[in-house]
Parts: sequence; C-alpha cells; structure tokens
Amino acid sequence: MTDFTKTIELRNGPLSGKRVTIPAGDTQATLPVNAADMFGAWVVYRPSSERSPDGTEIWTEHVESQWGDTGLPSL
Repeated sequence: MTDFTKTIELRNGPLSGKRVTIPAGDTQATLPVNAADMFGAWVVYRPSSERSPDGTEIWTEHVESQWGDTGLPSL
C-alpha cells in the first residue's frame, strides 16, 4: 500500500468480508460481484464510521432506493 491507495474491508452484500485496495481519495467503491465476469452484477460500497480490530476502514454496501417517497397518499 502507498500513500495513493488504501485497503478497505467490505461489510454486507455479496462481497462481505473481503478486503480490497482502492485509491486513497475515493468515497465510493463499485466492484464486480464476480471478478471473472465483468459484465455481471456490480455492487457499491461506501465508508462507514467503523474500523476493524486492526484499524482497517469498514465500508458497507450502499443500496439506493428506486421508490423515493413511499408514504401513503392523503385521501
């Protein structure tokens, strides 16, 4: 690892428990679920406030809602 990269640990989602190295300034990591299938599913991870026991940053799966406001309409 250099000053330009950092190692993060992924939590939740299909890549939970894996560690990957990313550019140090990144605020989001978009990774293939299966590295051998670059045209398959991808998952997004973002930083959390947690760290592993050895101090590695923990990033969690980010799921963006497609529904917006899900409140019931007024009648």
